[in-house]
Formats: sequence, structure tokens, C-alpha cells
Amino acid sequence: MPLDGLTLHAIVNELDAELKNARIMKIYQPDRYTILLHLRLPGRNVRLVLSADPVYPRIHTTTADRENPISPPAFCMLLRKYLEPSRILRIEQHGFDRVAVIHLEGLEFSAASGELRLILEIMGRQSNILLVNHRGIILDALKRRAPGDGAADRSLIPGERYVFPFDQGKADPREISSSELVTNLRLAAPTQPVWKILQDSVQGLSKLAAREIVFRSGLSPTALRVETDAPDWERVDKALREVVQEVLQGKTALYLGQGQEDFAAYWVYHAPFQERAESITAVVESFYTTRVETAELTQLKNTLRRALDKQLARVMKKQELQQETLREAEHAHTWRRLGELITANLHLLKPDSAAAEVVDYSDPELSTVTVQLDPTLTPIENAQAMFKKYHKAKKSLDITLEQLRKTEAERDYLLETLTHVDLATDLDVLKEIQVELEREGYLPAPPKASRRSHLPASGPDRYRLPDGTEILVGRNNRQNDLLTFKLAAPGDLWFHAQQVPGSHVVLKAAGEPTDEALLVAAVLAAQHSQVKDSAKAAVDYTYRRHVRKPSGAKPGFVIYDSFQTIIVDPQMKLPNLTKLEQ
Repeated sequence: MPLDGLTLHAIVNELDAELKNARIMKIYQPDRYTILLHLRLPGRNVRLVLSADPVYPRIHTTTADRENPISPPAFCMLLRKYLEPSRILRIEQHGFDRVAVIHLEGLEFSAASGELRLILEIMGRQSNILLVNHRGIILDALKRRAPGDGAADRSLIPGERYVFPFDQGKADPREISSSELVTNLRLAAPTQPVWKILQDSVQGLSKLAAREIVFRSGLSPTALRVETDAPDWERVDKALREVVQEVLQGKTALYLGQGQEDFAAYWVYHAPFQERAESITAVVESFYTTRVETAELTQLKNTLRRALDKQLARVMKKQELQQETLREAEHAHTWRRLGELITANLHLLKPDSAAAEVVDYSDPELSTVTVQLDPTLTPIENAQAMFKKYHKAKKSLDITLEQLRKTEAERDYLLETLTHVDLATDLDVLKEIQVELEREGYLPAPPKASRRSHLPASGPDRYRLPDGTEILVGRNNRQNDLLTFKLAAPGDLWFHAQQVPGSHVVLKAAGEPTDEALLVAAVLAAQHSQVKDSAKAAVDYTYRRHVRKPSGAKPGFVIYDSFQTIIVDPQMKLPNLTKLEQ
């Protein structure tokens, strides 16, 4: 569900109690829609997230450290100018609407002390963050918007007076009278759902909240107005006040329903399952962090896939042309033989002929051969043309073979990288692949040095069997090189799915490996390869000392010998395997 006004009220109350008098020390804008405030409280530091993301607008504290651009955007620079340093006076909500207001004691540009307001409007695609001075004038907005740009004629540009979003005629749930609510229900269209009437009448109600109120009144959550009467409406009014009171008292529940995780600042009795939580901001952070990371992971995966698919198409086309050149070069002897036949039969050839029947003097039986000629050339010029094709084809054969070898290596590298992208479940691992592709020239390099080029290096996944045997799995080309040539000892066993892109897997030597350890390592290699969805897969394994990296090879590429092969089922469950923390 979207973050509703009831839940925002609980969040704001919790943040106000926690962050009052906190000082803003640093301000960052890690992405287009998100502002990150680094706050100082006695004895501890806190990070506060304000996001106007069109899909995930939100406000909450966070423990996550976000990557920030080298050059801050203009809005971030303006916030730094006015709010570094400043002090949080209070955090409040505008009515029960989805608008959070942070009141700040700051220093304005005129050097006159004044209260500033940092306002977060949670309105889906129209979500916004604004800085407003003590006179109510907009200093700037994350998304500037002139009247008529879909903002109900509100002007959100510097210098204009700030106006809160229109309430659409909805009443504050703390102020609406019982008679007013009952009248709204009584006068509503008979076919309209009761929850929708509530949502249209009262601020702060999401579909989930409105349905919960209807359910608590003893009705079906989807009941229509025509199915109710006056006693039902009175119970609906009572249920509304009960839910609002829960929110005001800070009762919090984490709602899990029908396989889709969700949250609310009130108990949801019509939900299949829910778990109570102590802090609404902690719930919100967990909820959105997971979704934002998943969205970023999906977006970056799609970006890298498109780039790799484009490069693969280019390489495959080049490979096809080189193979065609090779096929022509392999027939070099034919051009030479035709040239020799023409030369040996010059006395039989007539000018302007398109073909000629010539004697093959190399054949003991002196058989005849039909030779196609260019009628615009003389017989001797036709012979010279054949010899020229022969020499050209012969010369290009070695060159094309070397070019084809490089093209095939590039194709294998791209396929290997594409497999790592498909298998990636960690955003940092994916960002490392992005940096690698930039360095290799497959993605455009950032205009300036980017912090993602200096990301802390991630390590291979580590697993442990009950007997203490440790198995390491690389998750991208950089990790594969690190694992194979830095972390693995010469006596460790090295695994790789046979002749398909996949991860390097190392079974750490601790005496003679058990059959179970060999099987588990092979299954992991299959599961982290292009054949992970197959019914069976061949996996090669050898001692690490038999694995080599050719000079000039691309990241992740190796050759190996003295190997054995084991057939495994990639779908095999590995219940005895424990994944270790990085």
C-alpha cells in the first residue's frame, strides 16, 4: 500500500520524539529524489531519509550508508547553504494529510536568524521536497512546478508563497463529527463501497485502513453502501475513532498478507497474518530498504543486460564475417589451381569468353575442366586475377584466424559477464560489474571520476559444511580472479561448469576431501552457472595449480588441464551447507 496519513502520523510522532534538537551536520543527495540528513544527537549520529521517489516516497531514519555523487545536485547545494548547520525544532504532520514538516532553526542568506521548514509531500508521482522560509516563501523545490503542470495550479517555484496541497474536501479524523460522517455515508451512492466513502471523506485513510475500519464495524471489508443501514454507520464511526486512537497511542503492527509484505501503524484484524513491531520507523526502513534495493538491482540488471546484449550482437556479427572470410581463405588452393589451369591452356582460350573448357594436365587421364572467366579480361589477366585471389586469401588466413580467436574470447567474456548479471542478488556485486564494463569500454565512462569506481571490494560467497570444510564461490569476474589467484592455494580444488559461463568455485584443502564435499562444491558450481536450471550438468574440477590465466586475457578468463568431470543435478538441495557472513 502507499504510505497513508495514519501511518505517517505515527512516523512523524516517533521522529519528533527522537530527533528534536538534533543538529544537521551534513546533507547529501544520493539519487535524484532522495535527501539524506546526517544528524548529531548527544552521544550518537542518526541518518534521516526524505524521499520524493514517484514509487517509494517516504521519511524514516536509516542505518544504511548510501553512495553519493562527487558533484552534489543544485538542490542539495541549496540545502547545505541554508541548513548546515541547523537545529531541528520539531517534526509535525499537516493535519492527517501525507505531508511532513520539519521545523528548523537555521541561518538565512541575509544572515538573519529565522525558522525554516523542510517539507516532504508524499503524493505518488507528485511527491516533492521543499525548503520554505519563515515568511512562507519557497526557497527552492526538488521538483519545481509551475501552475498547470499537474499540481492543481499550485506554484512550486522559488519566490512563490508556499501553499499546502488541497485537502479535496476531506476532514481531519480527529475533528470530523459523528453526525457528519454518518451523513456522508447516508448520502453516498448505493453501489459505492463503504471503504471508498470513508477514504473520500476522511484524511489519512489508505484502502487498507478504510477496509479495516469497515471490518471492525462488523461488515465485510468490501461491503457496499446499499448493504448497510444506520446502526452499521454508527459502528463504522466508532471503528474509525478506535483506529485513530491506536495511531495516536503509537500502537504499531507489521502486516504480512497473501505473500506480499506490507505495514501499518494500527492493528489489521482482517489480515491473514501480522507481527507486532516496536518502532514504526524501523518497520518502514526495513520495508522500503528491501524494495528500493530490489528496484535498483532490477534496474541496473536491465541496464547491464541491454548493454551486454548490444555488444554480443556486435561481436556475433563480427564473428560471422570472420568465419565467412575464413571459409573463403580455406579455398585459396582452388584459386591457385584455376590460375594454373588458365595459364596452361592460354593457347586454347578465346578473348571475351565467359567460360572455357580446359585440359587438366595434372590429371593422368587429361580430363577437362570448365573454368568461369571474366569476359572483360584477357586470358592472361584472368589467370593473374585468380593468382591475386589466391595470395590475398592465403595472407588473410593467419590474420583472420587470430582475429577470430580474439572475437571468440570476447564473446565468451560477454556471455560470462551476462551470466554473472543474471545470477547477481547483491547490488554491490552488480555495481562492480558495471565498473568493470566501463573500464573494458563496453559502457560509457562517467564524465568525471565516480565514487563507484572506488567501491569497497566485495568478496566471494563463503559456505561451510558440518565437518568444517569451506567452499568459496565467485560472483563476478573480479571475484573469480581474486578467488582463483589470490585466495586459493595450489592444493585447493577448483570447480567450474563444463564449457559454459559460470562462477569459479574453490574447495579449501584440509586433507583428502570427502565425497560429500566434492558433490556440494560441484553442485554450487552448477547452480552458479548458465546451466543452473538444467536437470543435470557436467562440472570439471582440478587442483588450483592446474589453472592458468593467459597473458592479456579478460577478467575471469582461465584455462585448465588435468581435470576430472562429475555429473550433478543443479536443482539438488544442500541442507547441510551454511552460508557464512562476509
